[in-house]
Amino acid sequence: KSPETLAKNIRAHESRLRALRSELASIDTLVEAMRDLAEANPVTEAKAKAAAKAQAEVAHLGAIAELQSLQAQNSGVDKIKAQEAKVAELAKKLTNPGKSFKPLLGSYKAKENNQESQESVDKPFPRESTGRRTALAKWMTDKAHPLTARVIVNHVWARHMGQPLVPSVFDFGRKGKEPLNQELLDWLASDLMEKGYSLRHLHRLIVTSEAYALGADPAPDHPGWKLDPENKTFWHKTPQRLESESVRDGLLHLAGSLDTKVGGPTIPTADTQATRRSLYFFHSHNEDQRFLAQFDSPNVLDCYRREESIVPQQALTLFNSKISRELSQKIAQQIGSMENQGNNQGKENNSFGSRNDAAFVEKAFCILLGQAPTPAEREACVQALQSWTKETPKDPARARTNLVHTLINHNDFITLR
Repeated sequence: KSPETLAKNIRAHESRLRALRSELASIDTLVEAMRDLAEANPVTEAKAKAAAKAQAEVAHLGAIAELQSLQAQNSGVDKIKAQEAKVAELAKKLTNPGKSFKPLLGSYKAKENNQESQESVDKPFPRESTGRRTALAKWMTDKAHPLTARVIVNHVWARHMGQPLVPSVFDFGRKGKEPLNQELLDWLASDLMEKGYSLRHLHRLIVTSEAYALGADPAPDHPGWKLDPENKTFWHKTPQRLESESVRDGLLHLAGSLDTKVGGPTIPTADTQATRRSLYFFHSHNEDQRFLAQFDSPNVLDCYRREESIVPQQALTLFNSKISRELSQKIAQQIGSMENQGNNQGKENNSFGSRNDAAFVEKAFCILLGQAPTPAEREACVQALQSWTKETPKDPARARTNLVHTLINHNDFITLR
């Protein structure tokens, strides 16, 4: 670009900066005038004039910035002349801004119908509520109206126990399915209402129950297999596949890389290096994060019950994806450092060997799968580590990375039992 064009661009940006600073300075003046409105006091003439003048200055400087931007971009004679006329008009208004100003808006009122004007939407919220939303909330949570409590209980129960009490979570009407345990549903709903709809109480009640503590792998000769093979009475734990977000976050957490900061902007779906929690990924009907999509990310069109699928792409994702391969190495290092701390050893390079391999296998199983290995599993893993170490003698840590990568692909890594 020529020096003249660069000079024009600089002047345009400087004008924009002056306009923004003017807008920032005008906020205090507008707030002073609006405070009287909020307290139902008449706005003094001085405050009204100051607010009107502040808004006129912001508009004038903004128009100048837009004019200089058009000139820098060579936007054409007609556009530039039209903008020059606007600047002149705003400059004339600046000499006599009056005392009428537009209040700052914290939020906009939603349109009540398609014929409501913008002027109506811009009006401040009414000083007194109509009470309609409060009346609706009281009606929905009234003890004579147990439907709300039943729906809440059904959703919470399904997420903790693997299957809902009412299979048709989206329909509690006559076309819906009968509850698997009507008495349990009613008791939990009544208890929830008695406790003031405390979800914390409901969660604690379920996860501290004997039903939640049951194992997912009862003995083959257990009489329950004959009496209730579909587990309608919840006589054993229903294995649950972890949600897609938990799979990714679990990998990052085990690798010591998960960013647990709360809040902030959404993460673009194409950002494969992000370490923040998966719930911050941008998600829409047409765009979602590829890793999460393989493990049934939530449907944006409904919020009843997440679908579960078992497809080959899931195993291929855990085995071949960049995130699982890179994090396997970090997880192996994390487990090795834990082992060193437990044994009070100095460096990880000194912790290789058959005895330490067995300890690493034990630690890896407990951390990744939540259970200790059987003697056969321990022996097979130790032999695999020794074999991999011989294949890569210059990189002995690669063997442990391979083992971690293998355990990540174990069914129990993505299953809650």
